[in-house]
Amino acid sequence: MAIIADLMELSKEFNVSCNRVFEIIDNSKFEKEKFGKKHIDNINCNFESENVSFEYNYNNKVLDNLNFKINSGDMVAFVGKSGAGKTTIFNLLCKMYSVKSGRILIDGQNINELDEDSIRGNITIISQNPYIFNLSIRDNFKLVKADLTEDEMKDACKIACLDEFINTLPDKYDTVVEEGGVILLGGQK
Repeated sequence: MAIIADLMELSKEFNVSCNRVFEIIDNSKFEKEKFGKKHIDNINCNFESENVSFEYNYNNKVLDNLNFKINSGDMVAFVGKSGAGKTTIFNLLCKMYSVKSGRILIDGQNINELDEDSIRGNITIISQNPYIFNLSIRDNFKLVKADLTEDEMKDACKIACLDEFINTLPDKYDTVVEEGGVILLGGQK
């Protein structure tokens, strides 16, 4: 009898897993990426943002009428507090997300008209995904440097513009950030 109960439980788990996989394959729950048909073999890396606005599903605008132009060979830095939209800009340039309004141009071509290989075959971004353990902020730092002093930790967080944010948390540097740092934004990680 126990074997039959175990098999029924495994069957239920299998069905749930199959349903999740088919939601992705059938595009019933997740929006499918859309690319154009125009191909560019070698991008020169001239980027332009024209009145780009973007928001996630939370109806909270991350970018509002963003305009910039970066010419090939220019060195540019996007600087701002965590959550200001720096990572979002790069994700839009790689078409990981689609702009809600405005347009992004790569070498004068609208990114929506370019095929996937033109974009992702020519642009590389190294993402910021450090692993964070289900420990306090302080203890995550101590995994890297066991003899870390309070001043070193706070100085590092001030340089990264995180000290102000951390001091708003209920337990400040002793706040447990959960597995993978789920309570933190990408830049805060």
